[in-house]
Formats: sequence, structure tokens, C-alpha cells
Amino acid sequence: MADAFVHMIPTAQEPCVLVELDGTISEDLITFLRRFKLRSKFQIKDVSSQWDVFQVWGKGALDMTALHTQPASFAFKDIRTPDMGWRVVVPKGRALPWENVATALDTDYTIHRISQGVPEGAQDIHMGSSLPLESCIDYMQGVDFHKGCYIGQELTARTFFTGLVRKRIMPVSFSTEPPQLSPPLEIDTCTNIQLPDPDADVRLKEPDSLESNETSKPSRSRSAGKFLSGIHNIGLAILRFEHVDKAQNGEAEHPNLVTEAPDGTTLYLHAFRPSWWKQ
Repeated sequence: MADAFVHMIPTAQEPCVLVELDGTISEDLITFLRRFKLRSKFQIKDVSSQWDVFQVWGKGALDMTALHTQPASFAFKDIRTPDMGWRVVVPKGRALPWENVATALDTDYTIHRISQGVPEGAQDIHMGSSLPLESCIDYMQGVDFHKGCYIGQELTARTFFTGLVRKRIMPVSFSTEPPQLSPPLEIDTCTNIQLPDPDADVRLKEPDSLESNETSKPSRSRSAGKFLSGIHNIGLAILRFEHVDKAQNGEAEHPNLVTEAPDGTTLYLHAFRPSWWKQ
């Protein structure tokens, strides 16, 4: 599985679709799709050198008439979350037509995306091994449960209708000390925390007071999930709900979610359920 935007080009003389995805896996996906072409009369080719993609977000409405003055430029509502904004596709090298739009850095978009708990690209959604529901694709309106048939449909539909999704990708914050019971998600751009390596194991660690209790057996930390990607002191991790709930049960002494930085430092995680998640 790979996450992608599918943009219909209404002005094309023949039916034309732009598929926007992580450039690191574009060749693999093209090779995969060509297996199903058979004798169908259509072409699949890499046109990344012909297009630029922008993300526009924040307060204020966009004047779409200004975009329409530029040939072959398109804007699509990013429906992954209510506040993600707009995806804008323009020919290579062409600037955006809006004067009231401030230029942001790639890191600003990454912060915007991670703070809302939106996974994107091969680092967050591993091609060939990730599951749609665990990657929140269903929450982001990327799964049609009335359409078939596709590889993995039976497992995906059964998991959805039984409600047995035991883990999902969610935003997390990092600290070198045990977090408060309910800290807000705050971005520290000046942090000196070294983020874990991709796919680093996240564990549920019992409090020291319980581990040092001589009357009971030493508790062993249990795997709670994996770290995926991040920036500054925040990131995305795929975590088991049961372990997240245990780490946030409101008691004074409660387990903590922990992982390790590349230098061996123990990092504490606090996970957040995004407000846009369906109940």
C-alpha cells in the first residue's frame, strides 16, 4: 500500500489523471501498476519534472479565480483533516498567484501535518506492509467500504465492521523526563532532543516504584508500537491503544511510553488522539 493523491485534470483532451506520491517510491509504484495494464490503451509515465506541488493552509479563503488565470493550474481541497488546507498543482517553475499567501518552509508543513496526526510518504506508511486502518486512511476518507475488489479488501472490511483496530498512527511529543498526565502538544523548535531512529521500538515501562518492589516479580517493558518520523520534539508513532490508555490512566503512579534516542538516552512519549478522529 502507498498513500497518494489522485488529481483529475478537467482540461485534458483525453482522460488524464495525476497521481501524486512520495518520490522515493514512484518507480516501484509505476512498475507495480504496469503489471495490470495488460492490453489496455493507456500510458503510465513519470511527469514529476513537469509539475510543482504546494500546500496552502491557514485562515482566510483562497480566491480561486486568480488560480484560473494560470493555464493548467489546479487546487484541490485536502480532505485528510478539516484544517489541512488546499493542495495546489501548477506547471514546473510557476509561482502561486495569491499575494496574501506567505511563503512557508518545508519544515513548517511538516510541523503542520504532524501536529494533526497525518502520516504521509513511505517513512510513515510503509509500502507493502502498512494496513489502511492502522494508518488512519479510513479517517482521512481514503477507503471506500462499498467498493471492491482490491487486494486486502476482506481483511480491511472485516476489521472495520468489527471495530477491532488495536493500533493507529498518532502524534506524539518527546521529553527526557516523565511527562505530566495530560500535557498539551507543544512544539519546541529549540529543543536539543535527538529523535529516535525510524522504526525505533516504543515500550510500555512500569514505574520504578513497581519495578523495585521486592514482593513482586520485576515487570518487563512491553512493546507498544514503533516510532515513524518526526521533527524537533514531536513526531508520529504507530501505537497500541491499550498501552496508550495505561500510560494516561490519570493515576499518580502509572506506566510510561518510552523509546531510545540514537545516543542511548531514554525518551518519554505522550500520545495524542487528534480531535478530527471519528468517534
